[in-house]
Amino acid sequence: MLNPPDLNSTDWASLSAGLLAMSDRRAIASHQGRRMLEQKVIQPGAGEHRIAEHDFPAVEAELVEIDRESVLLAQTARAFAQIGRFVADEQSGKPAAASAQNDARSPSARSLIGRLFSALSRPGSAA
Repeated sequence: MLNPPDLNSTDWASLSAGLLAMSDRRAIASHQGRRMLEQKVIQPGAGEHRIAEHDFPAVEAELVEIDRESVLLAQTARAFAQIGRFVADEQSGKPAAASAQNDARSPSARSLIGRLFSALSRPGSAA
């Protein structure tokens, strides 16, 4: 059974950063592969396979798979980062701070509402 201490011992930030780095490397490899396919000129080294015209569909399919893996790695990294923030929040005993970027209201609207509540809470204000 999973216990909170099990989650605390995991370095979620490093795990997330590592997965994002893997995702980036996969995306770069895919980009390089696409450039080689577009050029259709690859100088193979000694003992390497020369890509022939009939190989291109298989290589293109592999590049699509690399792109899909890159996206999955990035999504997993974001999920792990969120899990890490959740675990840290649960252990702090305090509610998570509201993120201003998640608030759809404009900054002026947020301060307007704050000023409104402030004015209403003053003694002698008409409600």
